[in-house]
Amino acid sequence: MVIAVYGDINSDEVVKKINESLSAFKTEQKKTIEVTSEPELKNIKKVEKEKDNIKQALIFMGFQSVDLKNEDKFVFEIITGICSDMGGRLYTKIREEEGLAYYVGSYSILGIDPGAYVFYVGTVPEKTDTTAKKILKEIKSLQNKKVPEDELVRVKKNLIGEKAIAMQTNESQAFTDALNELYGLGYDYEYQYAEKINKVTAEDIQRVAKKYLNMDNYVQIILKPKKILK
Repeated sequence: MVIAVYGDINSDEVVKKINESLSAFKTEQKKTIEVTSEPELKNIKKVEKEKDNIKQALIFMGFQSVDLKNEDKFVFEIITGICSDMGGRLYTKIREEEGLAYYVGSYSILGIDPGAYVFYVGTVPEKTDTTAKKILKEIKSLQNKKVPEDELVRVKKNLIGEKAIAMQTNESQAFTDALNELYGLGYDYEYQYAEKINKVTAEDIQRVAKKYLNMDNYVQIILKPKKILK
């Protein structure tokens, strides 16, 4: 159990009240839960389904990624910044230049076990194949071309600024630091964020993109509006 209390408090009083509140708790032997690990993906898996109550087609491309203790997660933070900002590559090239997307971006799913890195896009049903190919083209660009220095600097500044804003409240600090302590990262882990982000290089981005964003091993899901028979 981790308890985090932030704000204008008297720490001695808080500790005393917590001890009093928990004095009746009884300790029990820790139970081990067996969790089956996700098997390694060794091919391309594509799923296409029709769905009610949607008007656009949705494309998701998921790649097996890292766990929350892996330092490469900070490289993925940079990749997300490169791909998902309003002025980012996917938005500019797929939405603005090609006119293929209503919205587009990418994000990480992190956990105790390795998670996923996902690209997503909303497009018209008739353009799903073309749009998916454009996403793959941008992934290959990350693998084969170094990110320009000015783009890398811009993304780093944005990420560090967003993190500082997100951590302004007592609630956000307590919640984040308690989870980091629970996960074994340390309660002060989040305050290393700027340092970790600033250490990421253009070479790191190419390395991570080649290692994890494997063109032969990913899952693609396409959801299309259900056709209405007249």
